[in-house]
Amino acid sequence: EMLASTDGAGTVSFDVEDETNQESVIRTDAGNYEITVKVSGTKNYNSAEKKLVLIITQRDITLTADSKEQVYDGTTIRASGYKVSGSGLVDGQRIESVVIEGSQSAVGSRANKLSEATIYDEDENDVTKNYQITYVDGVLTVTEPEPPIVALVANITNEADETDKQKEDITKPKENKNKP
Repeated sequence: EMLASTDGAGTVSFDVEDETNQESVIRTDAGNYEITVKVSGTKNYNSAEKKLVLIITQRDITLTADSKEQVYDGTTIRASGYKVSGSGLVDGQRIESVVIEGSQSAVGSRANKLSEATIYDEDENDVTKNYQITYVDGVLTVTEPEPPIVALVANITNEADETDKQKEDITKPKENKNKP
């Protein structure tokens, strides 16, 4: 809000776009506003007029898509969250919607992309134009599963000079045959 006053002599008014003789100027949307400030003359003062430009810049915010990683199990992974950083949202404003595109089911990685965010104020007005939004991709990653650990353990027996090889899963504890 832009207000102006005098020392009691004369009247101050503003002309903004098609609004004339305003007592104050209230602008909240990003943009450039040409304002003419007028002070009426009195017997001691001449009238005066000054043109100004009020510049309201877009608020910088960054939306970063969530990342997710999982071991391959045949399912598709997605990450639907995001974080807001930078200058943040103005109090009372919220992200109404955002497009999130990304999924990964095979081993590998793919971008989790955000786009087309819309921001609303508490009166349900779309105020997206007041934000400079930077989108940062997340990463969806499916990793190779760990192979089962199998070892060949040779058990040599002296029975008829035969060697018996068997597979043992070394993740299982071995029995201790020498227990007292």
